[in-house]
Amino acid sequence: MRSVQIARRGRWWRLARRVGIALSALTVLAATAIPALSPGLLRRAVAAPTATTFQEGVSGYAGAGDTFLGSGEPDVGHGGLDFVTLDLVHGSFGETQGLIRFDGIFGVGAGQIPDGSTITSAELDLTSFDASNGTFHLHRMMGPWDESSTWNSMGSGIQTDGVEAAAVADASVASPGTGTVTFGGLETTVQAWSDGAPVHGWVLVSTNDNNWDVRSSEWGTAVERPQLRVQYDAAAAPLQVSKESDAIGSVYAGDGITYTITVTNPSEVIHTGVTVTDPLPPGTAWVDTMISAPLTDYIADMFDVVSYANQDGSAAWGGPWTETGDDGTPGGGDIAIVDDAPAGFQLALDLGQENRSIQRTVDLSTVSYASLSFDYWVYHMAHADEDVFVDVWDGASWNNVLTFQNLPESTEWIPVEIDLTPYAAADTAIRFSTGRVCQILCVSGCGGVH
Repeated sequence: MRSVQIARRGRWWRLARRVGIALSALTVLAATAIPALSPGLLRRAVAAPTATTFQEGVSGYAGAGDTFLGSGEPDVGHGGLDFVTLDLVHGSFGETQGLIRFDGIFGVGAGQIPDGSTITSAELDLTSFDASNGTFHLHRMMGPWDESSTWNSMGSGIQTDGVEAAAVADASVASPGTGTVTFGGLETTVQAWSDGAPVHGWVLVSTNDNNWDVRSSEWGTAVERPQLRVQYDAAAAPLQVSKESDAIGSVYAGDGITYTITVTNPSEVIHTGVTVTDPLPPGTAWVDTMISAPLTDYIADMFDVVSYANQDGSAAWGGPWTETGDDGTPGGGDIAIVDDAPAGFQLALDLGQENRSIQRTVDLSTVSYASLSFDYWVYHMAHADEDVFVDVWDGASWNNVLTFQNLPESTEWIPVEIDLTPYAAADTAIRFSTGRVCQILCVSGCGGVH
């Protein structure tokens, strides 16, 4: 399920990336006469396919790199040019080879491909401005390079020998014209990157003395720069299954036992087609029909746009985030959405200012189960009286459900999940606030409002 991350730098705590509420959990309840917890819980998950593109300067992407190597200018780098030229013999350049790479395409950020995803399609689009009668081959690079690389620095050009570059081309094009030229069938290489192999991109080589020129990532018109198009099924952490029984001690024929089987989705991928199977041992039978509450909707805020009105889930929030004690804007003041590289956009709260808060409402009046999940990271809490509170409004009063105070430095994101079912109402609200311990204790005694 979508999660929230909380982090702090200096005197700032950050609610990073996303807030999410699951409106219903994958929970199975059953009344049985099984004498012991039965094994064999099975689960199946199918992730929805996703399409994404990477093109320098488009939709915030800035990780493309390209250049060409020339035997006639063996110590000259060409990464700053707005074109890539390919030929066996091309004037003063001599034999030329093109290099292209897309960095930063895997990760958890907006627009990135989750590591471990299944790649179903991958294609490279180049914009040709000089047609050719030659044939050109795209080979996966096996070693590193950058835009300052030269013919000599790469060891007299790139050898497609299975060591410097793959011996077999990923794709080839013959007699390319002008306009968009596509190299398809790149799934195997992109899949290797998704599985953890280093992303070194491709080398373009020619087998004919017939020049071909394409636009590079430095070309002035962004939509004519190299573009990588990928379709993938997002990787999902395995569903977590647990089972509990209310039986204590021995059970006898005719006794009823209530089993609770809980299925938790720890990833951000929405699972469909999930099946949970709990085989009955010989000599046992159902007492009542199994009841399930499948995941139906989720509400989320990715914090990837500087706005308090983001709607990033399958269902809507009850309204925008609202501030108390600050300037009321998403881009300024002591509470603000900021772009904190490399973690990305985050909602930041200044701990140096107490009695600041931000909250958002959600209608939970019709759900049978609801939970709030997020991850947090502690950079430093210098003072024992610097606190972050998580409170929930149940339609009548605020309830403190979590307090962060004087925590040690984190080494990884720490997950938190809070059951919101007891607070379900038509105007349930989630609030993050800053303050001091004495205030939260005093006010909690007065109904939890602070």
